[in-house]
Amino acid sequence: MAYSIDRKLVITVSSSLLFDLSESDEVFSKNGAKAYKEYQEQNLDNILEKEVAFPFVIRFLSIRENGSSHFYNKTVLPTL
Repeated sequence: MAYSIDRKLVITVSSSLLFDLSESDEVFSKNGAKAYKEYQEQNLDNILEKEVAFPFVIRFLSIRENGSSHFYNKTVLPTL
């Protein structure tokens, strides 16, 4: 089911602005998709370092928690 974005403020943020993905990007660039997949599977439990947009997103998502009854957020995490 499609979600209408008419009359909505839509903000999109790249995952590379939320988390430091430089190491995994290097694996993909140098060794290809198969090595990248193996790297991801081996590092599932490793917490990524936060990048520049992370604090913004946390503050933005907290607006409703701070008393704004006119604010609604819908968080969508796209997958490949």
